[in-house]
Amino acid sequence: MGRNKNPPRRWSAISRAGLGVAAISYVAVDYLRHVSPRWHARLQSYLWTALAVAAVFRAPFYRHWDLEMKSAIPFIASMLFMLCALLLEAFSVRFVTVVLGLDWHKSTQPLPDTGQWLFLALNEKLPHVYYLILLKLLA
Repeated sequence: MGRNKNPPRRWSAISRAGLGVAAISYVAVDYLRHVSPRWHARLQSYLWTALAVAAVFRAPFYRHWDLEMKSAIPFIASMLFMLCALLLEAFSVRFVTVVLGLDWHKSTQPLPDTGQWLFLALNEKLPHVYYLILLKLLA
């Protein structure tokens, strides 16, 4: 009955325009790199500082922290998995280098290229006309 159909707006137009102003100022300062590198060097650090301060002040009012925290655990787990894979690869390369010596790769033949093997197999299976068309497309 006495309900207001339009609830009061939570953010004013100025606070909603913050991302647009930040984007325009970033592009403008980046454009100064071509126009005046001196001004670009001065203003870029000020812009980064202002953006960092704005992010720090707006962080407590972010609405989706619970979703961010839920997805942070799988993200950190995947980063640890990739780091473990990188370490395993580094240890493997180190082990092969220690066992075989530093110049083992110079004396061995290169590994066959699977695309080259597939192309040679297609050469034997396909009619010659199709092979020439495929050769023209790939070359």
